[in-house]
Amino acid sequence: MTTKDLGDLGERAARKALKKAGYRLLAANWRCRYGEIDVVARQGDTICFVEVKTQTVGSAVHPLEEVTPLKQQRLTRSAAEFLRRSGRLERPCRFDVVTVTVPASGRPETTILTDAFPAALPYG
Repeated sequence: MTTKDLGDLGERAARKALKKAGYRLLAANWRCRYGEIDVVARQGDTICFVEVKTQTVGSAVHPLEEVTPLKQQRLTRSAAEFLRRSGRLERPCRFDVVTVTVPASGRPETTILTDAFPAALPYG
């Protein structure tokens, strides 16, 4: 399985887990000049910007460790751009992370981490 295949598998598993958890998906792989947001969803009145991190069992680094301060900054800027473009600046929002671990059996295991990191959105 290539890295891209693994990532695609993880994103499909994450979207399925989010739907099952009651999220309403608004966009997938949303791009702007600041970067990409894997999933934009709504849970109640809250807009959720979701980063998906996928790994195979036995990886040395936990997927959450890959959401570095630089990645958080890019996600924050991208989220602000999404809110601006979609006219949702007044909506509450948060940043979630879905970790996906793929064991040898191939059936992904997902964990949804809500409010994974705080970020002040740079409006304006």
